[in-house]
Amino acid sequence: MMITMGSSALRLAAASLPLLLAACGSSGGAAPAAPRDGAGTAARDIRLEADEPYALPGTGTGFGAGGGAVGDFNHDGHADLALANGRGGGINILLNRGDGRFAEALVAEASGTVQAIASGDFDGDGLLDLVAAGLQDFSVTMLKGQGDGRFVAGASSIVGLLPQGIVTADFNHDGRSDLAVLNGSLTLAVLLGQGDGRFGPAWQLPGGLFTTSIASGDFDGDGHADLALADGVTEMLTVYRGAGDGSFVRGGLSFAGGFAESIVAGDLNGDGLDDIVAGLVAAPLRALLQELPEQQLRLLAGPYGSGADVLLADGQGGFAAPVHYLAGTAATAVAIDDYDRDGRADIAVASFLSKDLTLLRGSGGGLFAPGPSYEASGGAQLLLSTDYDGDGWPDLAVPGGLGAAELTIFRNVSGSAP
Repeated sequence: MMITMGSSALRLAAASLPLLLAACGSSGGAAPAAPRDGAGTAARDIRLEADEPYALPGTGTGFGAGGGAVGDFNHDGHADLALANGRGGGINILLNRGDGRFAEALVAEASGTVQAIASGDFDGDGLLDLVAAGLQDFSVTMLKGQGDGRFVAGASSIVGLLPQGIVTADFNHDGRSDLAVLNGSLTLAVLLGQGDGRFGPAWQLPGGLFTTSIASGDFDGDGHADLALADGVTEMLTVYRGAGDGSFVRGGLSFAGGFAESIVAGDLNGDGLDDIVAGLVAAPLRALLQELPEQQLRLLAGPYGSGADVLLADGQGGFAAPVHYLAGTAATAVAIDDYDRDGRADIAVASFLSKDLTLLRGSGGGLFAPGPSYEASGGAQLLLSTDYDGDGWPDLAVPGGLGAAELTIFRNVSGSAP
């Protein structure tokens, strides 16, 4: 049943729009200056070119931005890919031929439906391993890397109901990779690595009402890895400040600006603190405009209810008010890298409904200018950023979303003559 709003309600919506945008830190005011490099000259334009998509075994990657990992899985010096096969089972391993093109996918067996994966050397043998979160068995499983692109299942650890996101870091400064696993049971599980492919017992931290994404970084500058959780219901970020011994203390809350499907951490303004970029599927506007017909809702909430929010760390474990940047409709994945190599962080945003990939160029001081946008067929759900073809410029791997069993490599050709 469609419920329409009267003219007074529409006037209220229109009148409230600037206030709502200001509340979420909209960038709708003066545009930031065009990016310039360290010498003060205009930075090189960012240009990407999409390769032909690769067909992947199964029915597509998992829903969410945690279903992939990058690493050199066969020790040949080239970046390879591991992609969770969200509904087909197992993990697709794509080995880089050395020029940014990939061999036919190998399948690493993993029990149940793999929702999230992460890579690291978890057994100390110098070879990259994987950890996979399985929806059905409430566990994470270590897959031991053989050094040739193959993986063998190892120990499993129970983490909680419906694990859906993994980050790795050394939480207790013992030189071993530890895990933080986001669960659908309103908890966050922390597991300390034992250095032999096993992890200690999971201990639980409170999550949120509907926690959608997790990121790790040093948000307070104390040298310890912290954790940030995005809650889609409250539209808040919760920070857990690492104590350096594997324990965490809950910090403050920061407004994320909307329903953040994906968050990533990185230093956006060069102050040495990790900041947050949040990919928004919907923003506070939806509460006011939820009764509008779909066409009007898309018109009003589409651009403002999507895109990316930038939250700069305040040095105390919290974040400044979010600054909003328009980028597609329903931003489901974000990435941070220096795509024009001007020494400043840029942002890539993948949007599920508009099926596009948008770049935001760093202007300095944590501000960003609009960059190019490209079609990303299949509705991207994941972004994996690194140099795949060895030319020194970061590229983007974009797996398709639900039902799209394909992978597209967007090559960064910014260094080539136009």
